Amino acid sequence: MNGLSWLIYLAEIGRELGGFFTFLAVVAGIAAIGFMIAAFSDETKDVNKPTMWARSKISLAFMVLAGFMAAVMPGRQTVLLIAASEIGERALNSEKMAKITDRVGGVVDPSIDLLQTWIAKQTEDLKSQMQKPASGQSK
Repeated sequence: MNGLSWLIYLAEIGRELGGFFTFLAVVAGIAAIGFMIAAFSDETKDVNKPTMWARSKISLAFMVLAGFMAAVMPGRQTVLLIAASEIGERALNSEKMAKITDRVGGVVDPSIDLLQTWIAKQTEDLKSQMQKPASGQSK
């Protein structure tokens, strides 16, 4: 699979991955709260409190990482737009497009010159027509 295929695949699974990372963030947050309660509670005397405190830090770090992953996971439309942009860039940079541009440029350039000449002539004609009535009124 090429890079474009991977983008299309990511578009299909992106929503599910975002939901999965959100779920992991919530579970890690709940675990961190549980470990903190165990570390600070007087009722858990037989539990190693430094271990619970370390586990709560790890759970919080995992919660932040999973939350970040959920936040930056692109949506389906974004990934498809990236894929479309990739297709457009490849098409514009292809050899066939260069040949087409050369062929069209040879036909369009003389037409543009002809159009500019015609517009200049029409503009001069309009200017001369506008000056004739004005000079006729002043007499």
